[in-house]
Amino acid sequence: MAISKLNFYFSNITFPAKTLANMEDNIVKYIREWFHLNKSSNRDIIFLPSSKGGLGVLSPSSMYVSKKLSFLLQALNSDDPQTKYSARSSFQLHMSKRKAVLHDANEGVPLFGGYGVDSGGRVIKRGKVNWPKSIWVEFNELCIREKLQLEVHNDVYAIVAEHDSVSLVFRSHTALSKYLKQTHVTRRINRLRNLYSQGRIFRVDCNVVLSCAYLSNCTLSDELIRFIFKSRMQLLECNSLLHKYYPNSYPKKCKICNNPFDTVSHIMNGCMEFRNYYTARHDRIVSLIRDQIMKKHPNVDIYNNQIITGDMFYTQTDFNCVHHRKPDLLICDRLVRKAFIVEISCPFDAFINTCYSAKFKNYQPLNELITLDTPYSCTTIVLVIGSLGSIHKRVTSGLKMLGFPNSRSKAIAKYLSISASIGSNNIWKKRAHKYGHVECT
Repeated sequence: MAISKLNFYFSNITFPAKTLANMEDNIVKYIREWFHLNKSSNRDIIFLPSSKGGLGVLSPSSMYVSKKLSFLLQALNSDDPQTKYSARSSFQLHMSKRKAVLHDANEGVPLFGGYGVDSGGRVIKRGKVNWPKSIWVEFNELCIREKLQLEVHNDVYAIVAEHDSVSLVFRSHTALSKYLKQTHVTRRINRLRNLYSQGRIFRVDCNVVLSCAYLSNCTLSDELIRFIFKSRMQLLECNSLLHKYYPNSYPKKCKICNNPFDTVSHIMNGCMEFRNYYTARHDRIVSLIRDQIMKKHPNVDIYNNQIITGDMFYTQTDFNCVHHRKPDLLICDRLVRKAFIVEISCPFDAFINTCYSAKFKNYQPLNELITLDTPYSCTTIVLVIGSLGSIHKRVTSGLKMLGFPNSRSKAIAKYLSISASIGSNNIWKKRAHKYGHVECT
């Protein structure tokens, strides 16, 4: 969708709010069809940038407001004398035709560009003639909609916004445009995160940029992209969702293991029928990390899913007093006598932060025992990748501790995100193939 092509027209042509709303409705309609979403799915995620977890589609209304207001402010404060004179003359002519009252800023009267306004923020008109609506009326209405004020400071027009009880003064049109776009994005994020079900995963503090690698990976199939998007929105056709639409046809419980709630998290991580698939998804991620470490450090010793013993450190240390002593990977660098406990987990995305804390706490006693009773210094690294591809915010820092540069760490994290999503998609297809599901429309 080439929405950016409208940028030129937004500055020069007046678009009614109804037209902008119809544009967004059509965009939402087509995207819901492409992703097989129901009509009640949230639309804010569509217009969020990919860096915030959205699809990155430009919003016509947000673009129009930011472009129009910044364009008019730029015209009033233009560096070109002729442009500035024409814009200000047009503004003053409009106000004089409507017999607007010019006030002094020191009088404490609410103003719009130096002219008095009513309680609703609209310029007070004392003229009896209904003059044709001009661009300055729209300027006033857009400022009211966005809760902005137009003020004059030392012969310079400025837009004033109230943000967290602080007045922000914008004299630069570029700064104003950036602020308006960010405000609209923040507003959408807050609405999405406040949703009980569809905003569940988006409330998780994770590395959003790396977690959304599937949107920029051109080698992935449409089916996989659709699955990732729908699953993160909690819109997969599980029984808990189908029960809301067809309460008489679908019970909430899982028909495989009789769990009371057949949710997305239960299917991806909790159903015992797919336990082997959960293990395969986890082992695949472990294998990918192990292979990358072996390529980077071919001379280190790597122990995969083995119980830690003193022989691994050439000592007689007994580790039986430690409960957790079987990490996914134990890396021993004999030259510098460093050991790395690498624990990898693939929980449901909503619990990646809880999982990280639990895993780190479990292996900290083993870390301390290795450091105290062996000649090796030990470091615990926990890598948590959500079953739907969400990357914990400390995955890249953990990979950098293993010797990978920042760019390579990010590339590996993206690869792990896609791998986890593919594994979960296979689980969903196995469930659909064996037990069937119906798509909501």
